[in-house]
Amino acid sequence: MLNLILASLATGVLVGAMDAVINANPSARRLNAVYAPVARTEINAVAGSLIDLAYGGVIVLTYYQLAPALPGATGLEKGLALGVGTWF
Repeated sequence: MLNLILASLATGVLVGAMDAVINANPSARRLNAVYAPVARTEINAVAGSLIDLAYGGVIVLTYYQLAPALPGATGLEKGLALGVGTWF
């Protein structure tokens, strides 16, 4: 159980970092300029961080439930299979 909690937290932190990198680059800012008239001007960092942590938990719990059915012999192969399956 402790492993699931730690994996959920680590995954949530990684999702948050990816979210920050994706939204902070200049290309994204130019693309998101279209939404400037309706977008909020301030960012609620606490809510965004909690959402990212929740997404990390969902990802880990989904993997935990699907791991026996995923192809691959190792956890890395099963994780890659889940990632590719989720991507498509």
